[in-house]
Amino acid sequence: MTPTARKNRLIRQLLKEKVDQRIIEAFERVPMEDFVDGQYRDMAYGDTPIPISRNRHMLTAADAIVLVTSIGPGLEDKVLQVKTGAGYVATLLGRLSAEVYTTEEDRVLRVRAAERIHRYAKNVHVVAPDEFGYAPAAPYDKAIVAEAIPIADRDIYEQILLQQVRMNGAFLYPIDYGSAEKRLLRRTMPNVERISGVVYVDRIK
Repeated sequence: MTPTARKNRLIRQLLKEKVDQRIIEAFERVPMEDFVDGQYRDMAYGDTPIPISRNRHMLTAADAIVLVTSIGPGLEDKVLQVKTGAGYVATLLGRLSAEVYTTEEDRVLRVRAAERIHRYAKNVHVVAPDEFGYAPAAPYDKAIVAEAIPIADRDIYEQILLQQVRMNGAFLYPIDYGSAEKRLLRRTMPNVERISGVVYVDRIK
């Protein structure tokens, strides 16, 4: 199946699930294949995470949509994304939000992602993290962590996010339980909600 056929299949599924039309439109207008190296373009919209560097992978399109839908970015929201990676999720967020800050410690990935993101979303700032997240632009209305947090470090990372997200905001993060299991959690202060089962994301190093 071609990337276009896989994309159209996903769009039909999103329509069937009654996903927010704004998210579907962003998904339609941002070509995933433009965020991967040439030899991997045919893998776009498939079920296999695409390599973007040594030991780093791009989220599948389906998992990217799960993240974006679960956090529900609004037109006036300022959003933080931790772990830019290829820049695909940050671009979708940029099409749906007022302003996005996305952090990436790998300079090569950061420069490459910024170039790709700004073709489709001019309101996304690609920056180096200042510990975890990006305090200089805080507070944020929403935040997404795009790699799994080890369960042993959950409290540490949560406290940092609590300091950077508004009191009535929300943040979303996958938790790595040390096996194949990764759970996606959403915290809308003070509640924590499980969103889904396994999400195929890398683990924070």
